[in-house]
Amino acid sequence: MKILLIYTPPHLSEKTRQNQGLSPPLGILSLATLLLQKNHEVVVKDYSTEPFDLTELGSLLKHIEVVGLTALTYNLESVKTIIEFIKKRNCSITTIIGGPHPTMYPKKSLVDTKADFSVIGDAESSFPSLIEALEKNLDTSKIIGVCSEKNKTDDQIFPSVLEDIDTAPIPKRSLIKHLVYGRNYNPKIKAGEFTSITTSRGCPYNCRFCSRKALASGRFRSMSVGRIMEELEDIKAQGFRYVAFTDDCMLANKKHAIQLFKEIIRKNLDLKFYITNARVDDADYELFVLMKKAGVRYIQFGLESANQDTLSFYKKSITVSDIVHAVNLSNSIGFITTGSFILGAPNESIKHLKKTIRLAKRLPLESASFNPLKYVAGSQLWSEAVKQGKIKDSEYIVYADKNSGLGNFSQKELFFWCSKAEILFYLRPKFFYFLLRSALGKKNGSFVHAYLFFAANQLRLKILGK
Repeated sequence: MKILLIYTPPHLSEKTRQNQGLSPPLGILSLATLLLQKNHEVVVKDYSTEPFDLTELGSLLKHIEVVGLTALTYNLESVKTIIEFIKKRNCSITTIIGGPHPTMYPKKSLVDTKADFSVIGDAESSFPSLIEALEKNLDTSKIIGVCSEKNKTDDQIFPSVLEDIDTAPIPKRSLIKHLVYGRNYNPKIKAGEFTSITTSRGCPYNCRFCSRKALASGRFRSMSVGRIMEELEDIKAQGFRYVAFTDDCMLANKKHAIQLFKEIIRKNLDLKFYITNARVDDADYELFVLMKKAGVRYIQFGLESANQDTLSFYKKSITVSDIVHAVNLSNSIGFITTGSFILGAPNESIKHLKKTIRLAKRLPLESASFNPLKYVAGSQLWSEAVKQGKIKDSEYIVYADKNSGLGNFSQKELFFWCSKAEILFYLRPKFFYFLLRSALGKKNGSFVHAYLFFAANQLRLKILGK
């Protein structure tokens, strides 16, 4: 069959998006690999980094029988737009959605997007089985992990689960090697230099604002060190230079992580690595030294708050002392260290917000992001709010707005404080001096570039009176 696989961003753009592609869509690439092995014809489009061209898409659809799209809670409107366009061009094309949102809402997501099928859970077995059934005109209703109009309710549909993720295929990265990824980490990265790898699925923790636990059906599974090395060696052989570990919690198993980085050192892969999701209680001197020697250059922590009552409310199972220790250790080892904060928990006052901003300024961070708390479908906070009648189950993403009884600030006030936090963090002489020293000592000027862009934009807004 002739199949088009699409990764859809929250906002479709007709412009080239070379700074938007954080990392390749590994899920789609894995499915493409399996389909190619079965002699199907596969085209991959990633609209997070390449322009969304309706003329080009229309031309592609003339030769396509099935279109698969990644559906996230954040990108449902974009998915709906594309499916509507497909059905208008050729209603005989079968549309299939997969990914996080259909996994949580198999039947409901079909209603929302007007897709023909949703694939839920790990799609490595269910998606190829569905394609085979469509090709041979077989019954699709009994395929585990597949939902269509024939299914009655969400609770009658069971996800497909890949218990041994070592059996997942090595994604065929050559399909998107012409696209640019990773420029958020380094603005000089070129096409074909940056990729990512996911070495585990799920997360063993229970943060109340996060939906990842629900997406993985409560399971946390890691690839073996041997399987990871096989994929990293394939990445190296293809000429990639930079690799991001995009696991939800890559360092959760310290023993496993130590074994992996020792093997990377032994094999002398000579790759530069980025850790995109780390917990502060994973910070360990022995592990960090190995990571540095293996080629890790960057680590991002979910710091969330400087207030212990807020951390406890989120069920983060960390302390403020853990935060300070982890960031200082990371900086001393020589990693570029970034952190993300959440503002607006229901227990928080202005005093809480100011305390978090002060901590961010005190820590040796090359970059910090400040985001308003969101109640996201699948998270504990969202489920509790739905039960309490504060939000509807059709409202998948809701800010912690006081008008909905979800916090002490309005949405406008939350955005104001997040913007103010960024200005107070970045626009201070002490930070710029730290950033210059960091760029020289760590031999990476990417965050100086990002800082100058931010400062110039703030100046522009001030001149315009915004």
